[in-house]
Amino acid sequence: MNISDNYKDIIVNEFRRIAELMKDTKDISKKLYFFSATYGIVHRIFNIEFDDTLVCIHVVLNATYNLISARANNIRQGIDAAIDLPQDLFESLQETIVELSDNIENKNEHEIFKNLQKIAKIAYVTTGNGYYLYLQGKLQL
Repeated sequence: MNISDNYKDIIVNEFRRIAELMKDTKDISKKLYFFSATYGIVHRIFNIEFDDTLVCIHVVLNATYNLISARANNIRQGIDAAIDLPQDLFESLQETIVELSDNIENKNEHEIFKNLQKIAKIAYVTTGNGYYLYLQGKLQL
């Protein structure tokens, strides 16, 4: 990742703060609200210092937010109630955000992409097929 240390530190510190805020609440809507700040801060930074990896991070985090949010809304509205949010979904997401911040801090791009793969898997478990694979034990968080 080719961004200045100042902007890298902003992302890292924000991600860690977001993970703590998510951990400190049991309310799914608040967890999602805090999580939405992850792709928001990345977007603000790449508007100042563009970087391809930041775009990838933004896209994965934004898509993850949209998928989890849509599933949570469906559950609240009683739509497609057969697909639930796994109990460990947010814990796994919080842990991965911290790992991602560590790898951004250490400029470890290979591990950043592994973190993004895990986040994409977390998002995928909120889909019909993803939840099916989760129940079968094939998709693990």
